[in-house]
Amino acid sequence: MATKQQVNDFINTAPESGEARFLWSGSTGADTSVTASVVGMTISIFDCNGNSRAESISNLSLFTIGSDTLSTFNKQDKTNYFYYEVVPTVTGSLADAEGACTETSLTPPPKITTFKNSEYNAVFNNAVNIRRIQRYETGSSGFSNGVFELVKTNSQLTPQNLNAVMSGSAATASFQESNIYSKSWTLPRYEGSKLSSGSLFYNDPALSFKGFNAIKYKLTESSSAIRSQSNVETELFYFNPPFATLRSGLRGYFQGSETDIPPSSQPVYELVGKEFKRITKSKLYLPNTDDVIRVEGYQAFYEANPSTNPGVQSGDNIFTVMIETLDNQDFYRYYNESNSLVGPFELRAGDGADVIKVSGSYIASLNEYALDVIDSGRTNAAIINDGRNELTNVKTFYEILSSSNNLL
Repeated sequence: MATKQQVNDFINTAPESGEARFLWSGSTGADTSVTASVVGMTISIFDCNGNSRAESISNLSLFTIGSDTLSTFNKQDKTNYFYYEVVPTVTGSLADAEGACTETSLTPPPKITTFKNSEYNAVFNNAVNIRRIQRYETGSSGFSNGVFELVKTNSQLTPQNLNAVMSGSAATASFQESNIYSKSWTLPRYEGSKLSSGSLFYNDPALSFKGFNAIKYKLTESSSAIRSQSNVETELFYFNPPFATLRSGLRGYFQGSETDIPPSSQPVYELVGKEFKRITKSKLYLPNTDDVIRVEGYQAFYEANPSTNPGVQSGDNIFTVMIETLDNQDFYRYYNESNSLVGPFELRAGDGADVIKVSGSYIASLNEYALDVIDSGRTNAAIINDGRNELTNVKTFYEILSSSNNLL
């Protein structure tokens, strides 16, 4: 900060913490950028961060700011600051360097008293005090044994403390600080470890992905309608790498696949941003093989292709349906996957919905699922109220969660 006032007033005016103030001679008017001769300066012993630099400030010989270096002499010790006379120096850059926490250089440079505990200390947290090997007792006489430090300042052949070593009273040898007994060191090198918790099933111990091209559809899309589409752009999806490993026990499964398409009953992944995320409640169509994969609950299930599997029905006739009611009580029957009529089942309002697999009907001309259509194979609808052939109870609701056909 540049200022013009009487010398005594200037000397006795304390600078702010982190501040250096200059006294110059000559007339500058209101424009502080005009060249002037600096004749004195006051400088706080504290830097901009409040750290004391008293040792360096009290012995200051050179002060550099901007492109100017000032030589100081005849210091006066004040409270928390010093006044120095300055060798007359013509300068025009002090006003340009004016500002908060402008970078400066001091000679002698300030000492970083906090270096020992700073992030710049290469040996931070290393042991400072020597640690000695412990003595141990042997035999009934209680003789003290250990690894002792030999003093050979006078002779390399006969230690000065040989008698103390023989009696077990000598200072034990020091040893280097080490973490060789910590679990983080011994487990990966010597003992080994087994992952038993905290992992996501199918994801342990790690994943590397193999890509394949497919088209993603909603879970409620018709499989026959999906197969009839053409010229649809594919996306890249992923599954576990092509190697087979059988895990035994209740959680046994094949990890990986030896084919170029996802293995059945395992997750399928997509890349969202930089993260691989599991796909669920979707259908994936593989144009090259004409396969349809239903992914529900993070696991892939293939639907048999009628064109390559003789005898397989071509229609979409298996629906996963959620049924609920607002009535106090309702009863329903439904045709299951084996096309057998089961029920009646009681459904009460407020008890939550029932999720059932139903053998229903797909109307290709409308590309819709109709659970209340009576087809030629039955005399009732897919889901019926007890004693009725049509779903006329407006208080009962049905939501199709997924559609599939001939799951492998």
